[in-house]
Amino acid sequence: MPPAGERATGSERRTVVLLLAMTSLTGLVDSLTFLGLGEVFVANMTGNVVVLGFSLAGATGISGILSLTSLGCFVLGALAGGRVGTRLGRRPRLWLGAVTAAQAVPVAAALVVAARWLGDVLALTVAAGGRSDRAHPSGAEYAIVSMLAVAMGLQHATARRLARPEIPTNVLTTAITTFAVQTRLGGGRGRVGPGSWPGPW
Repeated sequence: MPPAGERATGSERRTVVLLLAMTSLTGLVDSLTFLGLGEVFVANMTGNVVVLGFSLAGATGISGILSLTSLGCFVLGALAGGRVGTRLGRRPRLWLGAVTAAQAVPVAAALVVAARWLGDVLALTVAAGGRSDRAHPSGAEYAIVSMLAVAMGLQHATARRLARPEIPTNVLTTAITTFAVQTRLGGGRGRVGPGSWPGPW
């Protein structure tokens, strides 16, 4: 049996890998919804509030109602993530497995909706640089944004409960800066530990 320190290090590495995977998913879904659905975010709520402000100021090609829908569904997902973490937080494997399964369902459903009902629309919007010329989003767009926002809220609530503030899964600027300063090249320790990243970078 490996020593307790080695087991802790292995667990720490797995946690970091999980959080980095969450960060990658955040960037992927936000870029897709921003380019494909007329500048709406499902994970970056700061950006979503900015878009909502633009809409209220009369900007064209964006939907304030769609952004507001995303914000509300994100909160619902975060509430669900908090409840699951409270109930299962002392059983990490069951907890993270349940969250992963719960998140996979709306993400998969959103992919099905996009492929079935929005393929041509998304292609045209992306070709236009993310600017939508539709006055009102379709029901399929609301469904996609709602499902992805719930999934992202669930994800970020889970990431917060994992208590690794140096790896924010929805604030990429902070994540990139933290990575840079904690590598040996950036003057950091380049090893596992409180406030450190694993591995000899």
